[in-house]
Amino acid sequence: MFRHIRKLILVVFITALIWVWADQALTRSTIAPATIAVDKSTEPQLWVTFDMQPTVPIRVRLSGAASKIDTVERRLKDGSLHLEFYINPAEEKIAAAGVHPFKLLPLIQNSRAIADLGLRVESIEPESVKVNVVVLAKQKLTVQALGDNQIPLKDAAVEPATIEMLVRQDWSGDMLKATVSLTPQEIEQARTAGIWRKPTVEFAPGIVRTAETQVKITLPSTAQRLKDFVIDGVNIGYTFSPNLAGKFRVELINQTQMLSPIKIKATDEAKLAYEKVPFKVLLDISDDDKNASGELSRPVQFNLPPDYVRKGEINIAEIELRTAKFKLMPLEVSEKPAAVP
Repeated sequence: MFRHIRKLILVVFITALIWVWADQALTRSTIAPATIAVDKSTEPQLWVTFDMQPTVPIRVRLSGAASKIDTVERRLKDGSLHLEFYINPAEEKIAAAGVHPFKLLPLIQNSRAIADLGLRVESIEPESVKVNVVVLAKQKLTVQALGDNQIPLKDAAVEPATIEMLVRQDWSGDMLKATVSLTPQEIEQARTAGIWRKPTVEFAPGIVRTAETQVKITLPSTAQRLKDFVIDGVNIGYTFSPNLAGKFRVELINQTQMLSPIKIKATDEAKLAYEKVPFKVLLDISDDDKNASGELSRPVQFNLPPDYVRKGEINIAEIELRTAKFKLMPLEVSEKPAAVP
């Protein structure tokens, strides 16, 4: 009985060896996308890029047991495998300023990622990359707050107004600037209690360094920013329904009053926006007006730019609302617009 058990165990063991040998004998290869990046442990006084890019894509040909290749291909397809390899300039002896050609094969062959996959690296495309190393120096930078579309917030107070950061040694003058970009919500927060943020410096498009120091940005409240303005060149627009459009015209009786300058309280930006509005005042004409036998009167609407109204940056400073006095007159045949063929 014992001999039969030993034979059975031996058969199972030999069968397993055959399967392992068969799997190892059946090898194939695949190409996997990968990324070369700069190791996060790189000394902060070094700015390292690959032809001014933070990363560089590569293609790695891997070979090994068919089952392991199948696993890699499945993980690449479902997104659970991302091959990324890191260069540390100090460890690779390329920490001096300049452009260094760097062969990728030794780095990738000896990486933990490849060892964990249990595969071999047959080739890499490209075989090498150019590593650009710039030695940075600590300089004093002026901090600027930016709003929508990266436009400077002129009335922003920044504390401290300057910070020290590691930047390029050849920077001078206006280049010595760090910025803080604020969203509309953050701008409102800065108007009420101030907001703390870390400034950033852009070395190149898409390559940004963040300061270790926070700054506080405060903005005057909206009420403090409003100024008194008088809008000249007032004109009035009429809104007709489709039933009246092209059939009637408005005879404005108190034209002098309606077109007199408008007093507003607004920020500088809101005032400029209102000046660009085609019609400063609007009068709504209703369908029932065509049945009126005499003079009509109706309050007009001040056509303030809605975005600035919503932000509380513009309002009418006049005490009394303007009321238009008008008549609705049928258009004569000669006044009617020509029919469009």
